[in-house]
Amino acid sequence: MLDLLPAELVLTIVERTSDSPWDRKTLLDSICAVNKSYRRVFEPLAGRFVQVKSNDTLELIRETWSDAKKIAAHVLLIGPETSAGSTLEGCDVRLARRFLVSLPMIREVRFRNVNSLGRPKTTSATKVELCLSNRQMLFRIEALMLQRCFILVTTGIGCLPLNLKHLCIDLRTLDDRFCPALGLGTLLQTCYLPHLETLRLDCEEVPHVQPQFLAGLRLVQLAATPMDDPFAADPLDSEVPNSFLTTETPVLLTYWSWPTDEDCAKMNRPDLLHYVQLNMPEEDIATATMFLARLPNLKAAFVRVLPRRQEGAASPEPEVPASDADYNLHIASLERIMAARGVDLIWADSDEHAFISPSFARDSAMTHVLATPAV
Repeated sequence: MLDLLPAELVLTIVERTSDSPWDRKTLLDSICAVNKSYRRVFEPLAGRFVQVKSNDTLELIRETWSDAKKIAAHVLLIGPETSAGSTLEGCDVRLARRFLVSLPMIREVRFRNVNSLGRPKTTSATKVELCLSNRQMLFRIEALMLQRCFILVTTGIGCLPLNLKHLCIDLRTLDDRFCPALGLGTLLQTCYLPHLETLRLDCEEVPHVQPQFLAGLRLVQLAATPMDDPFAADPLDSEVPNSFLTTETPVLLTYWSWPTDEDCAKMNRPDLLHYVQLNMPEEDIATATMFLARLPNLKAAFVRVLPRRQEGAASPEPEVPASDADYNLHIASLERIMAARGVDLIWADSDEHAFISPSFARDSAMTHVLATPAV
């Protein structure tokens, strides 16, 4: 019986079997609905997550939640899990502030699908506005994730630093477009984020940041190539600011596709790539091996094998293994080449909902132990 297991063990099982905090919350709520015994044991676990499904959620919390239940909440989820649409209106950081007043122990806030359809017709009801002159909105928050949202960063008189340690901004929509981000470069400064440890960016235009800001971080993860255009944001081109490629801070460049052998030969500075993550269909193993061979100073390669590409999908011409035996040979070849070069080859976990790639954070090449928030 689940109710006889230690609560932390059950939470670990739930984390391993759910893809996102939204899934985790739904699964725990379902377990609580089984019977009174389960609800008594697992309601405190489910209470760690608060999901804002509508503008009525705040009033429900204020009127019906006990003080003990309010104190138990640690993660605030704003917006729907899927891109089907949100019932929220006027969703910006002011909404989070109102919840933080009622939920004093919240340390992690995640916005998702606030603007799921791309660029909004009007910005008043769909943006996530970060006003740096109103620090009390997020003064307790240590981890902030913004996924598929329209971001607007504003400043004013008396801007104060935030206490954020982990920041993830993922603006890629499901149809491979990007939500806009206005003023993002303003936020990414030491004066506003003096305590930041990890930064993850997946946006249409990577902002220019000062080298001193990156030097103060522990880990950075940067999406290098849009899914729908393999070479639109070549990390060795001007699309990625030079400060991200020359910093001493470990930077993981995440690829959803990669240059062909011909394009690799044209790379200006392949020596600048030290940590690379490839998300690839299994039939592209040989192509990936050629790409990694072009990076002379590579320290670690993180490989996440995706299901086989559907017939008719647009992509560069891969070398398709004729059989599972050929696929295993390509894998063995990749492992042998990386081992001969002293490069860590790590089969990466899914990291869509992580503040930083778990595999990257755990890599033995890192010289420090990083305590990241629950993902």
